[in-house]
Amino acid sequence: MVALGIIKSWMVVSMIYLITLTVGKKMIDRSKLIKAFVFSGLIYALTGLFQFIGLTEIVTLDGRISGFLGSANYLAMYLLPLILLSASYWMYDFFITKARSTYMWNELVVVLAMIFVLGLTVSYNAFLALLFAGVYLIFRLRLVQAALVFVSIFIVFLVTQLGSEKLMQAFEFDDRSSSSVRTEVYEVTGQLISERPLTGYGLGSYESVYLQQAPRILEKAPMEWVMIHPHNTFLSFFYQLGIFGAVWFVILLLFYWAKLQKFVDRVDRRQAIALSSAFLGILFLSLFDTHFWKNDFAVQFFLLLWLIDSVRQKHTL
Repeated sequence: MVALGIIKSWMVVSMIYLITLTVGKKMIDRSKLIKAFVFSGLIYALTGLFQFIGLTEIVTLDGRISGFLGSANYLAMYLLPLILLSASYWMYDFFITKARSTYMWNELVVVLAMIFVLGLTVSYNAFLALLFAGVYLIFRLRLVQAALVFVSIFIVFLVTQLGSEKLMQAFEFDDRSSSSVRTEVYEVTGQLISERPLTGYGLGSYESVYLQQAPRILEKAPMEWVMIHPHNTFLSFFYQLGIFGAVWFVILLLFYWAKLQKFVDRVDRRQAIALSSAFLGILFLSLFDTHFWKNDFAVQFFLLLWLIDSVRQKHTL
């Protein structure tokens, strides 16, 4: 029943949304669709801001803001690709084409608000992903200003974290630190995959299987008994769907990445660079967290693929 619920809410709903966009392709204003996409990030960011200023209650155990997603990492994962997408468009228009307007300052406020809330989540994975995708943007845009923007954001975030307990724990591999827990999770997941590589264990089974099998594999009690996913999107596909599901996912990513790069240095350079940065941000996050396997992220992922598929050499968004 859990698997059917996942298929229905995470995949079927997302696919219906994708099909609807495809069928109505000629009637859809892509620029408005992207603005609505980014606006959803602002809504998520505002829910985090409300927690920050005390209008709503913080529900996470570690006191980090999470909006209505219930997890600071989830909020960071949702905001990151939208920050990269909107920041890429803004920098391209402002510094390269110089197509400046009053509306651009509104867009800048939205981007800065999302970056501020991203900082409040204190998600190191998200900020490393931001830096990683930022390097790509700097390389593609060839802008000193872009380098200054991303370096400044990273330095500010790093300075605010100096001496914090969370930063110290990131480099510790004992005493139930985040790093040590993830090391255990990867060890258990790797062993589980090796025991059933072809078929996997099925959708939504990780929490129960981890609870049962972690003590056997680790030969001790795990540091965290409740683990709902393996903190890696690729491992999650491999675990749930077996090698065929994992290979399909990798091929899908490579196909859309190659499609984007065909247009990076052509007429669609602006769109291809912006979408590539958001795509890279999700890929980096997927190495340390489980993107896609949540309905918010599934819709976001499929919408990004649709936008990539809509890129054409003579089409501008």
